[in-house]
Amino acid sequence: MTAPRADVWTRPRHNLRLTPDGGWAAALCRYDDGSAPRVEIWRRRGDGWSVTPTGASAAVTDQLLPLPGGRVLVRCGDGTRRIRLVGPDSAATVARTAEPAVRLLPAPPGDPGTRCVLAAHDGGATRLYRLTAADRLVRCPGELPGRTEDGVWLGARRLALTLFRSGGAATVVADLATGRTRPLLDVGPTTIDRAELYSPASTALVVRTDAGGADRIGFARLGADEAFWFPAETSSDRGLRPLALAPDGRRLLMHEQRGVRSELAVYDIAGRVREPLPTPPGAQRGPAAWTDEGIVTPWSAPTAPTAMLRLRPGHPPPAPAPVPGLSPARVVTVEGAAGPLEAIAYGGDGWLHAPALVVALHGGPLSAWRYEFHPLLSALAAGGVGVLAVNQRGGTGYGAEHVRPIRGGWGGADLDDVTAVLRGLRERRGDGGPAAVLGHSYGAFLALLAACAAPDEVSGCVAIAPFRSAAALHAAGPGPVRDLVRRLDGLRVPAGPLGPRDVPALAGRATAPVLLVHGALDEVVPVRESRALYARFLALGRRPGTDVTYVEVADGGHDPLSGGEAGRVTAAVRDFLSAERR
Repeated sequence: MTAPRADVWTRPRHNLRLTPDGGWAAALCRYDDGSAPRVEIWRRRGDGWSVTPTGASAAVTDQLLPLPGGRVLVRCGDGTRRIRLVGPDSAATVARTAEPAVRLLPAPPGDPGTRCVLAAHDGGATRLYRLTAADRLVRCPGELPGRTEDGVWLGARRLALTLFRSGGAATVVADLATGRTRPLLDVGPTTIDRAELYSPASTALVVRTDAGGADRIGFARLGADEAFWFPAETSSDRGLRPLALAPDGRRLLMHEQRGVRSELAVYDIAGRVREPLPTPPGAQRGPAAWTDEGIVTPWSAPTAPTAMLRLRPGHPPPAPAPVPGLSPARVVTVEGAAGPLEAIAYGGDGWLHAPALVVALHGGPLSAWRYEFHPLLSALAAGGVGVLAVNQRGGTGYGAEHVRPIRGGWGGADLDDVTAVLRGLRERRGDGGPAAVLGHSYGAFLALLAACAAPDEVSGCVAIAPFRSAAALHAAGPGPVRDLVRRLDGLRVPAGPLGPRDVPALAGRATAPVLLVHGALDEVVPVRESRALYARFLALGRRPGTDVTYVEVADGGHDPLSGGEAGRVTAAVRDFLSAERR
């Protein structure tokens, strides 16, 4: 029996994934040599983990699938449609697909002749392939009419998939031997219904739906009548996810987001009893595994970039050791337009009165800042910039009333909250002057809107991977992004005197200097969005390099701070925010 323990690494990891038995893992790590992130192979040894860096570089848009035995499959997200097999001292392309959108799924249980299964989407249908141990792609019979996500094995040949259609998604079961499919869970035409986990030991199937505006985890027994039940104890409007089943399949590990912090709980399926699982302050960062030795899950906190927790129900949690030199953070409350908002402050006791202060806005928009290590915010605080990461209305983790305004209100209640926070900070700072705003993706769009809507309250604006408007994003974005805009009714114009939330149309109102940053390879928000914004500011007579600056990262994706140019981009943001303002 393994005691609770926390192993901590000084560098943040991306795309950390575990094998089902929790014995192996894979991750991406960016080192200090300016190169792209590299694939790491993790192996659990006794009470700890050994980490082996490989020479294979990858991007955060790549998918990692660790294999038992210490190798990793990498689905490249660079448009080459390559599947690579990476080992400690080797890396080779083992397959290429005709379809542009591919996801890797674990091999069927008990099938040593298959490395993985691929779900390949060509824009219309999804086809399934087996990648054999001899590195041959073998197409499975049949196809599915649409895009799929997830993938849960219900035996050696049946695979449960989430199939998206206009307005929602249902769970279907595909038989890889015959090509036949059948519906499994379809709650309603606009719900997102997913199969999450399955235990051969107990035949328990775990599903999740967002029916009624809440996350509802349900259960069924395969081989019986497959009737689903959704207990009240496994429903939440704060963001609830199933993580892992116990080895006997009788208990479920769940994660719930409670504001900025993660909470774990264990649910007894038969007894219908939910018990909290104590954890240290922080955020759960990916998939978990539950073995006879306990629970393994990645974790993060502001002073612990990457931790691997080992937990046991009924035991106190481990405490990750802080990494020396990292900026601590505290949870604070600030006043929004309609009441208090939770936020995370970086910069020690003097964050509010730092010479430069920035309000950071999260992307998503269905997201929120978490109490975890964030490389950019930590680096800004270390450089003397005070940071306030605000969870304005429209984000997740605070219940239905908090998230509801984002539906049909892009740049509505959330913008009201941001401008209220900025006004409050200026009053509290006195002669310290107004704060700057910084955001990524949707947060960048919101930051630009704030600079236009409240120019006297903004000293500078950093927009990383922004878009011009919801309409522009809907027209230019990939399918999943267009689906998100439609599902959240993003094309509706919020009420109020500001009018359409179109940054080019409002840009003449902004007076603060603007820094635009975009990755040239961004597959979520096309880089032409920032190019058009830069051109618009120049057309308004803004001076390049003084009033408006544009940094395009040649090898950068949607998060240009995760690639080889992260150091340069971080320095550009820090220098921009530290410059003397009015």
